[in-house]
Amino acid sequence: MRFPSYRGGLVFWADTVGAKHIYSSLKKWSEMCSNFFRPSKFLEDRAIKGIPLSAPLSTSQAPKSRL
Repeated sequence: MRFPSYRGGLVFWADTVGAKHIYSSLKKWSEMCSNFFRPSKFLEDRAIKGIPLSAPLSTSQAPKSRL
């Protein structure tokens, strides 16, 4: 994807742009083009709450293990 790890990788770039910007862009593209660009619930939650994508999940947010 051309986001080299020595420069921080894709998530580093996403945090510099901001989850809110990425979410709004994907939402706009999904409405104009197709559901292929529909943002995930995870991204929506991070954008609304202003949490960086690189921030760890809290234990209350972590999915429950099915094992």
